[in-house]
Amino acid sequence: MPRASETIVISAGRNVGTQPMSAKDWEFLHRTIENMLENTHAIVVTNRAIGLGQYQGMSEESVTYVALVPNATLDAIEEALAATARLFGQESIAMMVVESTKFC
Repeated sequence: MPRASETIVISAGRNVGTQPMSAKDWEFLHRTIENMLENTHAIVVTNRAIGLGQYQGMSEESVTYVALVPNATLDAIEEALAATARLFGQESIAMMVVESTKFC
């Protein structure tokens, strides 16, 4: 039976090329992702988790979101993240669809 919702993980890095984007743009990127999640009726489990990631051998600040989203919104979320990446000069923003989630 198909599931009505999926758990997704979104991860975006701060760097544009080799330089971090400005604090203003970084905040705007966060808000853009958060607005998209709200507009797709996501249940956000982890919001704006800031960490340090690696991309192409370089360290950069990153932000991660975990959300439960309606299955019917997955394509729209993917398109919105691709548009957001282009808007902020990112090569991409990662979206992982989690096969199963267990709360232990």
